[in-house]
Amino acid sequence: VTAMYSADSASERLVWEDTVCLGMTAKGCSLFRAMYAPAIWSATSQKNEAVATFLQVADTLEDGSQIWKISVTQTATSTSTDIYIHVEADPTSGQWLLDRILFTQEAAKYAE
Repeated sequence: VTAMYSADSASERLVWEDTVCLGMTAKGCSLFRAMYAPAIWSATSQKNEAVATFLQVADTLEDGSQIWKISVTQTATSTSTDIYIHVEADPTSGQWLLDRILFTQEAAKYAE
């Protein structure tokens, strides 16, 4: 999530996409490259630096995957936004991987 929100238009887009995909599921990476990357990259006019902080597990789904509440802070402006992400455990390493960021309508059911 930190890499996704830390795009740098002075670098190469493919390098940024590859960095983001390192922490994603294969399905999530495909979705990111097709849907999110073009929009984020075209909106990036300068180097963005962000920090993503885990806040809580919002839900554990029937398949064992989870919904996490994350705070994303843009370091230049110190503005924070809470988002919800869907994560899945990698069957080989056990590491949690980002599958996707929930849309606002989906996240509404987890908001306080």
